[in-house]
Amino acid sequence: DITLLVMYSVFDTKTNTLLDNREVKYTVSSEKTRERAFVPEASDMAIDKVKELAKSIVKDFMPYTEDITFLLLFHKDTEMKTATTNAQLGKIDIAIEQFKKIYTNKGYFEAGYNRAKLFQVQGDLTNAYLLMAEVYDKFKDERAEKALKVIEEEISSKKKLQSQQIH
Repeated sequence: DITLLVMYSVFDTKTNTLLDNREVKYTVSSEKTRERAFVPEASDMAIDKVKELAKSIVKDFMPYTEDITFLLLFHKDTEMKTATTNAQLGKIDIAIEQFKKIYTNKGYFEAGYNRAKLFQVQGDLTNAYLLMAEVYDKFKDERAEKALKVIEEEISSKKKLQSQQIH
């Protein structure tokens, strides 16, 4: 068994400002063995924890982006094609309203799905989730089920980001 205590500070070198001071403690155990010769070196046991901590520190303090591609579903209906074109041209609010009208009047799975995806594009994860859940309940389509899981993950990530302390 080893106990690893890491104390570290993060500085902004441009402003010479202390951003964070932390202490992290890990306890790592090797597999049980009768032969001492089979017990790994302490450094070998700790290396994964140190790498994990380093990645965590970098992620906490270095800006990063995530790129997400959103694909809308095709439908041969001309109103659907118009709404999809508006979405592709960046006229998201207009496309959302067009897909709403189509979904309400014609009940196309693709219209409900696409509208939910556009809510997601806008960052309106609550409406995206509620509509995608409705579409899935109505059609039981696996594409909607997969999209729901992605939206749930995005909501979880957003909550995690919001809960992180700002230093």
